[in-house]
Amino acid sequence: MSSTSKSSASSQPPVGLFDLALAGEEDFPEEVKAEVPAVADEPGQVIAGRYVLKSVLGEGGTGHVWWAEQTQPVKREVALKIIRPGLVTQPVSVRFNREHQVLARMEHPNIAAVLDAGELPDGRTYFVMELVHGSPVTTWCRKHQTPVPERLEIFLQACLAVQHAHQKGILHRDIKPSNVMVTQVDDRPLVKVIDFGISKALEGDLAAGSDMTLRGMVLGTPRYMSPEQAGLTGQDVDTRADVYALGVLLYELLTGSTPIDEAHEKDTSLQDLLHRVRHAETELPSRRVTHDNAKQAVETKFLVRQLRGDLDWIVMRALQKDREQRYPTVLSLADDVRRHLRHEPVSAGPPGMGYRLKKWYARNHVAITSAAAVVISLAGGIAATSMAMKREAEQRQEALKQRETAQSQADLARQVSDQLTELLSNASKHAEAGMNTQMLRKLADECAEGMSRFRGQPVIEAQLAEQLAQLYNALEERPRALPWYQRRWDLLRQTEGDDSRNTLKARFELGWRSLAMNARNEAVTHLRGAAAGFAKLPDPDDDSHRHALMARKDLARALSADGQHEEALKLFEDVMREKGQDDPRETAAWLKELADCFRAADKLAESAAALQRALSLLPQDDDYAGMRAFIMGGMATTSHQQKHYDEALEASAERLRLFEVELGPNHPRVLGALLDHAFLACKCPGCPGGEEAARRALQMARTAGHETRLSDAWTAVCEVLRISHRMDESEQAVRDAIEEVSHTKAEHWRVLEFHRRLGDLLVARRDFEAAWKEYETAATGWFEPSTGRAIEKERLIFESIMVFWEQAKRAESPLASDAKMAEWRGKLAAWEAAQPAGPAAREQNMTRAQ
Repeated sequence: MSSTSKSSASSQPPVGLFDLALAGEEDFPEEVKAEVPAVADEPGQVIAGRYVLKSVLGEGGTGHVWWAEQTQPVKREVALKIIRPGLVTQPVSVRFNREHQVLARMEHPNIAAVLDAGELPDGRTYFVMELVHGSPVTTWCRKHQTPVPERLEIFLQACLAVQHAHQKGILHRDIKPSNVMVTQVDDRPLVKVIDFGISKALEGDLAAGSDMTLRGMVLGTPRYMSPEQAGLTGQDVDTRADVYALGVLLYELLTGSTPIDEAHEKDTSLQDLLHRVRHAETELPSRRVTHDNAKQAVETKFLVRQLRGDLDWIVMRALQKDREQRYPTVLSLADDVRRHLRHEPVSAGPPGMGYRLKKWYARNHVAITSAAAVVISLAGGIAATSMAMKREAEQRQEALKQRETAQSQADLARQVSDQLTELLSNASKHAEAGMNTQMLRKLADECAEGMSRFRGQPVIEAQLAEQLAQLYNALEERPRALPWYQRRWDLLRQTEGDDSRNTLKARFELGWRSLAMNARNEAVTHLRGAAAGFAKLPDPDDDSHRHALMARKDLARALSADGQHEEALKLFEDVMREKGQDDPRETAAWLKELADCFRAADKLAESAAALQRALSLLPQDDDYAGMRAFIMGGMATTSHQQKHYDEALEASAERLRLFEVELGPNHPRVLGALLDHAFLACKCPGCPGGEEAARRALQMARTAGHETRLSDAWTAVCEVLRISHRMDESEQAVRDAIEEVSHTKAEHWRVLEFHRRLGDLLVARRDFEAAWKEYETAATGWFEPSTGRAIEKERLIFESIMVFWEQAKRAESPLASDAKMAEWRGKLAAWEAAQPAGPAAREQNMTRAQ
């Protein structure tokens, strides 16, 4: 399609330009629409001193799109979208203002670029987009009589654009032909996805308090809407809603109509239409074209043959009403379309041998036909060798299948690796800025669920496992990362042996990550093994020597955490002497960790001295703010154990300030410092500043979508209220926490811990029956293996039930059963016998003291 010539002086919009179709008027309640006056802007009007309005290209629920000319700093034609007069109030103006922020985040050749944005003197918002010649994708394909394979190639461009948006944490929610435009560049079709005006942004700065869905407001175009969107709640919509809409678009590209055709949309009430979206069965594309093209028998038969099989299966999987049965991601939908174009088996198709042989024949029919002709011409002369040739052909076929499978798996691994790399980049940026990472976390979970595809390919799987672990760490979900560090080490042992440098490095990382997750025994085992392995390496280089030293240092930390203080301190001091003090930043960090070991051994004076020495090594400038904050955390804890409460709180507050100086107010380390400050305040008389820190941490965790931190923040809020003797408020906070955390993927033990806390609060007000129900709920699954729970927390269920029994007996409650109490004492004895001797007793005393 050639570009349409136009004059800058013309007042008419150039033919074939993007109409930038906006959300339809059905997206807004009648009372909102009634208040929307007509357009107040005029051709010739100048916006922001550099955009001259020409004529209206399109309009919708939120505003008008103008064809405009930019006069400076460069001259070019643009599309300029301006909010309607009368809508400069929440929620519409917020949604409109959000649209340009959403688009500005995305940089992709198949997404229309945002060039500028601003606000008019009357408060209305505008933003400027590239202006491209083009038509809606279905119109373009119909006009050019595009064959099915080329339509699929065009569709793949749309998939890539939407997948890019998902990796940026953005849902489109209104994918339809008028929002998937096609232009022509160098005689090739180029897709541009437009109008993210009703997209659901899941980053913190867009999502926190700004999902402007009104109750009963329909967001999207019903014919292209997923069943979950048609539920009118606007909640719990994820990437699979866009997968469904792309399925509808593909259906229309292949058949010429949507599953719910336009006639039904016009003649049906909105309520009935949404009911059809949720419940009506979808007709196979190959059957639909039979009905719609009955008069064109020859063309229809050819089209039916093209659609029957792969394309029927692909479309129907994308259009499953149950989203669990759909493609989990746009990338997986696109992969199946690519496999169809390459005549390879699609994941949506049946796995039978007949189907796979048919695909093999489609890929190799030319060679097979030629071979058949030769065989026929020489049939009389080669009868004696036919069986040998058959065996050879079968061997070649099997070798070909194996090569194709290996290549397909290599391509898949490369795609997954690229996706994980991009997700990691986005996750790091979003987490550090305090943005919501929920969408990225869901994509990480989807990648994790698909890792079984690489079983039997240990080299590839080990690489992907490492990337996945790093991604979960960036998303502040360390419990989900730990199993992938374990998997990576297991796979390297298979491929490289126990004693290779890579295997030892993987074990070292698994060890210190295990320590961070309170898996102390595992940490000691792995770090001791890594340290010994590094020491035995032949011809060790500087890197190996450094890793050996770090493994011994972290082994000392793990031994300290496990209660083996004498060995830990001796090892740590040996490591410090061997290390030297050439790097003040690193030396200060190691001294802080040595101070932690002193403190664990109740050598508080030595701990304080090590921290002061560490602090003295660091210059007093902002470049070292983060390291000084790290040391101040140790000072706060040591001062608290010395019962110097004012000094402890002062050190904790300074730590928080330093993190904010270095990292900004929304960084995950700031969130962690707030939680530590809240818990520290709970241990100080009067709990000064505890509630403020806890509630700020809760808001940050919600905004950022950190599921583990969300649980920690709720725990802090509940504890602050309990310590402050606001029992009713604490009880309500625990109930709110159970409701919110149970709907996340946080470890199950965290929800059980809230039930235990609720039981304690109910005991305090003598509601023994309700309390016992909470303890029974908590006990269900309490002792299942869990990641991230310290052993002292596991013991708490026994502590709570002992207090329950004593209080119930004192109140002469019928629930004070001696038999039950004896049963739980037996469970406690069995639990204690299973714990390592020494540390368990210390942990018990620590728990009781707290």
